[in-house]
Amino acid sequence: MKITGSKHPEEISIISTGVEIKGNLNSAGSIRIDGKVSGNITSQQDIIFGKKAEIKGEINGVNITIGGNIDGKITSGGKIILEESAIVRGDLQAKILVVNEGAYFEGKSQMYQPERENTDSDPEK
Repeated sequence: MKITGSKHPEEISIISTGVEIKGNLNSAGSIRIDGKVSGNITSQQDIIFGKKAEIKGEINGVNITIGGNIDGKITSGGKIILEESAIVRGDLQAKILVVNEGAYFEGKSQMYQPERENTDSDPEK
């Protein structure tokens, strides 16, 4: 898994396997989580959940890649990728949703597009 679209690839916070966090996690940079988090996770950039990640809480980020176990609502400003090892229970909202073969998803998905600007070249006029 790689972080896509990160303008500052050196600004990555890592929560390793064996680390457990109880509480909310907020980051201006990208995050990679391989441990356990009970609480909401918010990043202004990308979030990667490794195969051993166990998360209970809401997730908000730009591009979100999931390889572990997530229980909660996930909101992406870009793309959500469910890797073949992903187990997700919760609703998803993103512009793009990719579900790889073998991924488990239980919930609702909602796709959205950014609002388009009105132009004077409307063909109905």
